[in-house]
Amino acid sequence: MITKIGFSFLFSCLVSIGTAATISGFVTHKESSEPMEYVNVQVTEIQAGTQSNKKGYYVITIPKEGTYTLRASMISYTTLTHTFEIKSTDENIQYNIPLDKAAVEMAKTVVTAKAEEDEVNSPTIHVGTIRQTTEDIQNTVSVAEADVFRSVMTLPGVTPISDFSSGLYIRGGSPDQNLILLDDIDVYNPNHFGGIFSTFNADAVDKVELLKGGYPAKYGGRLSSVLDVTNRQGNRNFSQGVARLSLISSNATLEGPWNLGDEKGSYMCSLI
Repeated sequence: MITKIGFSFLFSCLVSIGTAATISGFVTHKESSEPMEYVNVQVTEIQAGTQSNKKGYYVITIPKEGTYTLRASMISYTTLTHTFEIKSTDENIQYNIPLDKAAVEMAKTVVTAKAEEDEVNSPTIHVGTIRQTTEDIQNTVSVAEADVFRSVMTLPGVTPISDFSSGLYIRGGSPDQNLILLDDIDVYNPNHFGGIFSTFNADAVDKVELLKGGYPAKYGGRLSSVLDVTNRQGNRNFSQGVARLSLISSNATLEGPWNLGDEKGSYMCSLI
């Protein structure tokens, strides 16, 4: 009897200690409601924070009751603050964060040897990783149209086979030694039109991530590099589209929101 009572008391204490309130939600573009990744979200009073994931989701644990301030920030976007109250430790608050673009006035930057050493030793630095956004791809000079591979060729360590081919030689490796991913799915034939252009529609691409070395074991099977292409998820506020036609190629992109009762989302259709 004493053993059962003591075990029950210990179990109830552990349950009460382990409970904590949370605040969670999605960080999105205010203009299109598309998810935003790598946004810094923190609760200032307890100095706890996190970054939104690929789907824009964040969650922060709060240990006790009180009034707190949620702060979301990212470079070139307005900083958003939100005050909320935790009334019990088992409360779960849902709060979505829409961020709007804003011009940022940069102050002077002073680089010292100590700061550079700290950056190199930081565990969050991914060696050999370069990211490009849709704007970077569209602004790259190309023959007939914006192309993902032609944009990647402007990065250090990347060399084309020839001026008439989009095959990539990355750090000396042949094109078949590169792992090409589209939304985490292998792309075995990433070229079209005789290898001049890539099969990716630049209007539908959200970002491109090139890993030239030191990539995780989950990307095993290739020797040279990993090119991870992520598509946009579509505008969730209004429908829009774009079509492009040139002498040697054509493409079109259509996107917009959809509603099925209580279910809401977005669609995007891309042709090339």
